Amino acid sequence: MGTEINLEIKLFAGLRERIGSPTLHVHCNPRTSAGDLKDLIAAICPDSKDLVRSSRVAVDRTFVDDARCLELSADQPVEIALIPPVSGG
Repeated sequence: MGTEINLEIKLFAGLRERIGSPTLHVHCNPRTSAGDLKDLIAAICPDSKDLVRSSRVAVDRTFVDDARCLELSADQPVEIALIPPVSGG
C-alpha cells in the first residue's frame, strides 16, 4: 500500500513555458490529494510555486478539487494535467 506511483504531469500555457517542458515526472503516494500534488510540484519547481499553486489539477480531462484524493494505481493509468489560470479578452 505504501508504494509510490510514478506520474507524468502534463503542463499547459504559462506553466509549460516557465518550467520549460510540456511534462514533469513525479513520484507520489497513490492516495495523494490534488493539493498535495501541487505542493510537491511547487517544491520541485520553486521558481514556479505561485503559478503551480494557483493552477488546477485535471484527472482524465476533468478538473478536481484540491482536497480530492487522486486514488492512483499503476494498473490503471490516468492522465494528470496542471492547468494555470488563463486570461483573455
